[in-house]
Amino acid sequence: MMKACVSLPAKYANPFGTDHPAALALLRTKRTRTAYAPFTRKNRLWAARELHCLWMYGLLQRLPREVLTCLPLQLPERPTFDEIKTDLAGKFQGCTCMPEHICHVDTLAYIANAKGFAAHPPLRGPPPERRRRSSAAERDELARTSYKKSNRWGI
Repeated sequence: MMKACVSLPAKYANPFGTDHPAALALLRTKRTRTAYAPFTRKNRLWAARELHCLWMYGLLQRLPREVLTCLPLQLPERPTFDEIKTDLAGKFQGCTCMPEHICHVDTLAYIANAKGFAAHPPLRGPPPERRRRSSAAERDELARTSYKKSNRWGI
């Protein structure tokens, strides 16, 4: 099987790294801040992939204002879908991201191996790592057990 490198300095590299200000701003937006622990490695990789996917499909203008202000004024020229299909179709694509997690290679593979025109971006989910939220019942039980431990009579 043929191989293709899609990490820096290659033509198909992700211009948004995990430490890019726009990736960090995407994790700080109201939608993700309330439910997700923002700055884990997995979540930063998710944000970089989200930005890459939106950039490839020309949808960066849909991002919230606080993310758009962190984007550079001039991004590299985006490769066309025809270029991706001719260069990457049927090839093993390698990058330096974490191999067990979804990254920008999955977006490129989706475009390269799509039948016909890849009109819609691949399905994306929320950031992988959530904060653990406790319910009111869990908090009440914790308060009751901590009180029992502090009460010497065990009542």
